[in-house]
Amino acid sequence: MNEIKFTIPSKGKFTIPFKENHRALWLWLAAHPRAWKEGWPGWKTIKEYTGLDMTSYSYCFLCKVHVRIHQWCEECPLGNCFRQLNNLYWQWNREINFSKRSALAIQIANCWK
Repeated sequence: MNEIKFTIPSKGKFTIPFKENHRALWLWLAAHPRAWKEGWPGWKTIKEYTGLDMTSYSYCFLCKVHVRIHQWCEECPLGNCFRQLNNLYWQWNREINFSKRSALAIQIANCWK
């Protein structure tokens, strides 16, 4: 599943392309290495148009798809972020060198095949 379709009576039908937004989020983080996921400007647009609040999904499109839909983190390209503490996400999350943090964000942007 790479997208989710919504119908909101007052706004009509639309689709959120998860894969494209995942890439946009992480490429933005690569360009803004001091920023965190929740600072991405795209969240406001998604919430405005869909009402979808991604805080319950860890501000992560991969979590939305793999955890909430498949119920299984191990199918996620990043692995289980709660059990595998050396996966790409945790490396990015703990990295203090901004150029390394940007490089990790690019790897995460490209992990969804």
